Amino acid sequence: MIRTLPMKTLLLCCLVLLAAHTHAQGWVKKYSPDVMMGITSLYPTADGNYITTGWNVEEGPQRIMKIAANGDPMWVADQDSFAAISISNTTQDGGLVLLYYAFGNERVMLRTDANGQQVWKKLIHPHVQNNSIGNADIDTTDNGGFICALTGYDTATMIYRLYVSRLDANGDTIWRRTYFDTDSSKYIQSLRNSKDGGFVMVVARGSGAQTHYSVVKIDGSGNFLWEYIPAGQKFSTPTIARDGNILLCIGDFSTGTNKITKVDQQGNELWTANYAPLPDSSIWYGSIIERDDNSFALIGNRNTSYIDKFSFCIADSLGNVLLFHKLPTANIGYNTQLLHSGYKTFIKSHDGGYITGGWIQNEVNNYSAFLIKMDSAGVVYPSTLSGNTYYDDNGNCARESNEPFIRPVMLTFSSPTDTFTLVSRDSGYYSVGLDTGNYTAHVAPPSPYWRASACNEPVINLPLGADSSISFGLKPIVYSPYITISSSISRLRACMPSTYTAQYCNTGTAPFTGIIEVEIDTNFHVDSTSVPFVTNAGNKYYFVVAPLDAMQCATLHVYGTLTCDVALTGHTLCIDAHAFQDTVVNVSPLWDQSNLQMAVVYNPQTDTITFTLKNKGNGGMSNPKSLLVIEDNVILMHVPVQLGAGAELLQHVPANGSTWRATIEQTAYNPYSKFATAAIEAAGTNQQGGISLGYYIDYPINGYYGYHYTACGEIRNSFDPNEKVVMPDGVGTDKLVDSTTELEYTLYFQNTGNDTAYLIRLTDTLADYLDPATIVAGAGSHPYIMEILGRNVLQFTFANINLPDSGANQLQSNGFVKFRIKQKPGNTNGTVINNEVNIYFDYNPPVLTNTATVRIGKVLVTDIETLYEEKPVTINAYPNPFTTSTRIAVAGEDFTNLELKVYDLSGRLVRQERSTH
Repeated sequence: MIRTLPMKTLLLCCLVLLAAHTHAQGWVKKYSPDVMMGITSLYPTADGNYITTGWNVEEGPQRIMKIAANGDPMWVADQDSFAAISISNTTQDGGLVLLYYAFGNERVMLRTDANGQQVWKKLIHPHVQNNSIGNADIDTTDNGGFICALTGYDTATMIYRLYVSRLDANGDTIWRRTYFDTDSSKYIQSLRNSKDGGFVMVVARGSGAQTHYSVVKIDGSGNFLWEYIPAGQKFSTPTIARDGNILLCIGDFSTGTNKITKVDQQGNELWTANYAPLPDSSIWYGSIIERDDNSFALIGNRNTSYIDKFSFCIADSLGNVLLFHKLPTANIGYNTQLLHSGYKTFIKSHDGGYITGGWIQNEVNNYSAFLIKMDSAGVVYPSTLSGNTYYDDNGNCARESNEPFIRPVMLTFSSPTDTFTLVSRDSGYYSVGLDTGNYTAHVAPPSPYWRASACNEPVINLPLGADSSISFGLKPIVYSPYITISSSISRLRACMPSTYTAQYCNTGTAPFTGIIEVEIDTNFHVDSTSVPFVTNAGNKYYFVVAPLDAMQCATLHVYGTLTCDVALTGHTLCIDAHAFQDTVVNVSPLWDQSNLQMAVVYNPQTDTITFTLKNKGNGGMSNPKSLLVIEDNVILMHVPVQLGAGAELLQHVPANGSTWRATIEQTAYNPYSKFATAAIEAAGTNQQGGISLGYYIDYPINGYYGYHYTACGEIRNSFDPNEKVVMPDGVGTDKLVDSTTELEYTLYFQNTGNDTAYLIRLTDTLADYLDPATIVAGAGSHPYIMEILGRNVLQFTFANINLPDSGANQLQSNGFVKFRIKQKPGNTNGTVINNEVNIYFDYNPPVLTNTATVRIGKVLVTDIETLYEEKPVTINAYPNPFTTSTRIAVAGEDFTNLELKVYDLSGRLVRQERSTH
């Protein structure tokens, strides 16, 4: 069966740290979770693309994948289920032949056409139990047949033997031979057509570092000719040179030396070239390709399984090293165990470069395939840059052993033509492939209490083909904790359970110990909490926070049930979190010490809503700010305010069932918040037009920088289980927001399948109008890892999430993650910011969410009723809504003078007109 990958999948399925660069024709790609496989063989195809073979980790069958020249998967074809790792080769007609073992430890040979479809399947050596995944190989013969070798247990003689069979083009046996019958410790490592009518085998004996190898030559009829035993413990499959002789890459673990040896077809050693001294003596070279100028290209495998695993080398015709450098395997993922498949995954590319690969073993569910494309000099990216972010306590920009790593930290590297943003991860590590040239480096401090070390390199010069390592330090400005909070309420439905999740992080420079106060909406009935609360006063719950070190986070959950009142459908429910002590250290001498706070109450006796604005700071406002009073989505009042320390202003509005809101911008450099706001909906008895709902989250509701956060959600009857939501939602049908508004996205997902989901991955290709350098990760239902891939692809990975399906547990089958991001400067009116998310459940095709949309605009005008009821004055706008122009008509009263003031959504006066008649 061939599964053609849809275009949406093709665009997102490869986990690529950076796009390919024009100066070096290379790429690094990982094929998980979309194409979950372990690659064991790789071949060029006649149409300029590539074929890989291996095994499907999820289901077990042999897997064939067609890969385009740029590394994107084209189609996938699966064969037998529950079959082990395959050894394969290409046929003369562009098809494949695979040798693998399946049920009963039996070896099977499978022939496919060029599209991965089965032509025939044969059982090889039915009396032999082959209970080892490896120890087998297959190649083609000069007449279109096959030669295969395997080591197995002969059930008739009850000994292990090395078997070699020659087969015709239909897979029928021509002859079968056994070798080393008196030495059952020997086993096959690899087999090659020697191009002179015979065949060359590599035979191994022993295990681990004590393994010893030899080269065995047999003729076309299987007759033993000779055995060559070199000095060394590890070497590759033999490569047949153009002159007909045999090339071997040999590594000796006992001496730490590496060498190339050339042997003629009679088993005589022609020459040996030692690779000493090398930059890393632990390298042994496992794969070799002869180049057009008779020099050699080699892939080296370090005696380690982690980053910088592979090295590329070019040697001359006598084996002398001409070029050496490491491949940027860190771009595949930090702290991942990389396994190389040997000579069958090191090939020439169609453009004169090289491709190599294998699989990653210590990822979720063990395996995922990767490929690395190089140019002819082995260059993947023109330059690579890696390092760590750390606490530079002494300010010398050199990390000492007592200076801890800091993560996550946003890093941005900008050249005159491009910008790359990434986030440091475990141990503050980062790695990125870049073009050559000069880059300006920017380190985003995680909170106002940090600054980048003054001695960090502001401009980095990356030379061609170099691997640069540069770390970035951060220093405290003050020593104090700083708590940021992010929270969310799971889907709200009347009479149904729901979960409130709050993540609180100490992004300050000193430990934090205190209290988290959570104020619960009275319609949310608390059933239990993940962390015991010390007391509750009415609907306020208090949680003692275990000591949080700097750059450490914790999470609490409140489990509850929404009240059984269907009339609440459409209403907004909010839960507020507040961390104490919440003293913020002022780091700016320009702050006037004012601090505005807003509160709102409904008085049923007077049927009035009152907004109270109070300056709780120690200083008076240095300049006036505009208090906006908004009814539903109309800015109804604009009141200039300048309050002294301790002063307050009361603003009354009628409780008429509308959604009322008051908001005001703080004075400059306020360290507590950007603005103060409060809102209330559906209050009052004078509701002649009914209540107005759906306006609560149209405007920003979280102006605090730290210590405080309000999560709101609309009560609904139904919802899409996989959804992307933006906050603020935007005003009117056009979803208008101001160009300076920070956007917060929540990505919801639910396992609606029929089994537990173990790995969930969300990829979000950010709109070009958003700035990746300003991303702040927020609360999540489960632990996750956030990465920035390429220039603007945001990825969240929930490893080992074990999310039950909705049939087994409706509430626990849900999950979410949040993040904040700022807009890029200069977004003009009418700009539409769209975002959608691909959600991958285990290794299934992605689920595409809805598109979350906002539009940049200055003002929205709609029907307005006067606050004064003496006269039925109405103001209408045509057309409505609008983004560029409208006609405003006033009816119900004959006015001599009219003044129109137009404010944007943040309260700035943008236009003023006066009319007289």
